[in-house]
Order: sequence, then structure tokens, then C-alpha cells
Amino acid sequence: MNSREIIQIIKKIEKIYHKDFSFNNINYWPLVRLTILIYFTSLRQEKKNKYKEFILNIIKWLIFNSKYLIQKDKMKDAKVLFVGKSTSLCHVEGSNLIFDRVFDPIIKEMKKKYLRKIYVDFNYLNFKNMNFPASNMKRLFNLKILNDKIPFYLEHNLIKLSLENNIDIDSIVQIFRDEYFNLNNWYNFGNKIFTKYNKIKKIYVYPWYSSSIMGLILASKSFKIKTIDVQHGIQGKYQPMYTHWQKVPKNGYKILPDYFMCWNNKTRIYHHSSSNIYLRKKHTSFINNKSWLNFYKKNFLIRKKFNNSKTLLFCLQPIGHKDEDLVPKFLIKYIESKLSKNINFIFRIHPNDKKSLSNIKKIINKIQCSNKIQIDKGLYNICDSFKKITHTLTKSSSTGLEAHYFGIKSAVFGKDASENFSQYIKEKKLSIVREDEVSLHKWV
Repeated sequence: MNSREIIQIIKKIEKIYHKDFSFNNINYWPLVRLTILIYFTSLRQEKKNKYKEFILNIIKWLIFNSKYLIQKDKMKDAKVLFVGKSTSLCHVEGSNLIFDRVFDPIIKEMKKKYLRKIYVDFNYLNFKNMNFPASNMKRLFNLKILNDKIPFYLEHNLIKLSLENNIDIDSIVQIFRDEYFNLNNWYNFGNKIFTKYNKIKKIYVYPWYSSSIMGLILASKSFKIKTIDVQHGIQGKYQPMYTHWQKVPKNGYKILPDYFMCWNNKTRIYHHSSSNIYLRKKHTSFINNKSWLNFYKKNFLIRKKFNNSKTLLFCLQPIGHKDEDLVPKFLIKYIESKLSKNINFIFRIHPNDKKSLSNIKKIINKIQCSNKIQIDKGLYNICDSFKKITHTLTKSSSTGLEAHYFGIKSAVFGKDASENFSQYIKEKKLSIVREDEVSLHKWV
């Protein structure tokens, strides 16, 4: 199911149920949106082992809190807080520092004395020597290990909309339970943070559509703290968490950020034109002029000379359902054909899908002329990969537009891409190729 189809389902459900997920004066419809998105874009997980989950949560809690107890409190005097996920952290060739591609370009332009940064996952602990280090705080995260049951009223309406839209009840209820539990955990933690560090006036978040960060946004409302979502990349017409909010209430949502810092003007227009007036009034969009691409281009870019040779970068994306191909068949046919005789290929693993590496190796081993293919493990930022290529191909990732920014010929394929990036295709910033080797070769 592509993005447009998901949006159509969400719009249909929103029209009927947008008021039916309020509990304790909080409208959880945005969390239901997130739940529906996860349901349609993630592989179904097997039923969880509650005992195993219990043990893992205790271990995570001990790691998280032991760090906060052992290290010195660095949150004192914080006025501006950056709250992110470790997926934005990256290595850059030629530097021993770790950069946050979402926050660092903004932080560079601000006074550091009153800035602090934290991450809502544990993976950031693996990254040392950050360009702008994460801060430690003296506040214990809640030891609330087992998921509470969600309020009957919310679960009843979730089951009802699932029956009406052919959605698997057990799957979506489990997703919503996990997200609701996580949101409330971080809401409670946020209240602790904002009570102790009461000088905080503004929070930059990435990405807002994480139940952890929704919980912090909800907590921030009681303390009159402004929240700003920083987009990590270009968003298309049909991004369910950014576009087509047609039933936003007059006073907005308590779990949405106050502002959306958009990647470019087109994204801002997509927000506004597809949503009702209250999204524009209560959750305003504006353009981020401190993007990672500008930051990288200014500080690191050195283009390689190619001497008429061609190298095509294929950017892999996480698989959304079991029937989806990790590498499209038409690309494999093209590599094996005589048409690609003088072309080299790089398959780049998605940084958030490292587990696909073993599968990619198996696929490459079965391809004739596999010696023409290199694997980019995604250890370094995508901009480093742009130095080594002349072309980039992706199914529906915005990396094609990022490559275009660096003067690289870029193409996408598939219905999702043609709909999401139609305006960029019209402007010839992106090409659209049919899913056959001849069409691909004509573009290359």
C-alpha cells in the first residue's frame, strides 16, 4: 500500500472518528494516526514474549538511569532543549566527530551556553565524541515496566474503526497499546524534567511523530514551553504525519508541536494546502534555512572527478511488507544485461535497516556481474556517498532530491514516488523511470 492510499484511509477514518479518541481532556487522534501508519508500513511482528519483554525493560531502565546517576548533571541553566533520536547521528568522512544532521546546523548558529541536547533512545550511548555532546540530567526515568491496559473507551473505538476498514484488530490494538504506554511514560518523565529544569522555554524535537516525543510535547504544554519539530528531510504530498490534517480542532492538539520547521517551501505548502485552517493557526509551518545539506556543502564537500565513467547509487529502503523486493527485479536485469557494460553500482544500506545487510549480500551473490557492485553499509552520511557517484536511484526516498542539490542526476520509480514527488518531476529535479531495464538505461 502506497502513501496516497494510506492517506485516503486516514482521511476516511478521521472524518468519522477525529473526536472519538479524547480521554482526560486529551485528544489522542494524532497517536491513532501514528498507529495506522505503523500498521500499514511495518512488517507484522510475532506475538510478544511478555517475560522476555519484562526482562529487557528492566535492563534498559537500569542502563538509562545508571548513566543519569553516575554522571554529572549538565542541565542546569538550560533554556533551549533539543530532543532527538539517535537515527540522526552520523559519521562524516575526514572527521573524527559525530554529527547530528538534524540539530547541528541549527545549534551552530546559536549561543551554546544555554543549549542542551538529549535523546529518547539508548543507541546514542554508542556514539562518542559528538560535535555537540548530549547532556546528562539528574532525573530517574519511571520504572513502569508492563504496559497498562488502554482506556476501554479508546480501545472500543479502535476496534470499531478496524472492523469498518478491514484492519486486523489484534495487530492494531497491540501497536496502539505500546505507543499509548510509551507516550504516557515520557509524559510523566517530561513533567519531572520541566519541574526541575524550570528555565526551559523552547524545545526542538526530531521527529515529533514518535510516541516518546509526543509525551514530552504533551508535558511541555503545562509549562508553557514552545515546541518545534525539525524535519530531517524533504516531505512529499502524502506524508500522513505532516499532510492532510483536515479535522484539527479550534485549539489544536496537545500532542502536536507548536511549529513545524520545514525542509523547503514546497513542504510548507503541502502542509497548509492539504489541511484545515486550524493546523495553520495552531501548528504553524515555516522554512528551515539551516539545513544539513548547506552545512555539509560548506564544511565538507569535495567532488570527485569521474573521467566519463558512471557510477549509480541505489538507496535501499526498509521493507514495508513481506512481498516487497529489497532490490527491484528490473535493476537486477539491468545489471546483468549488456546495457550496463560500462556502469558501476553501489547498493547503500538504509542507516535504520542494518539488518538487511546479510540479505543484500545473498542477493548480490546471485547476480551475474556482481563484481560491478559495491556495498555501502551506511556507516557514513549519505552526502559522503554523493562524492563517489554520477547517478542515484531510489524507490521513493527523498535522497534523490538531496543528490540533485549536489548536481547529481537522480531518478525514482513506482507509483508512490510519482505521486509524492510529482511537482519535483515536473520541474525536472527528479526523473521517473519505468520499471524495466530499457527505461532505466535511457535515463542513465
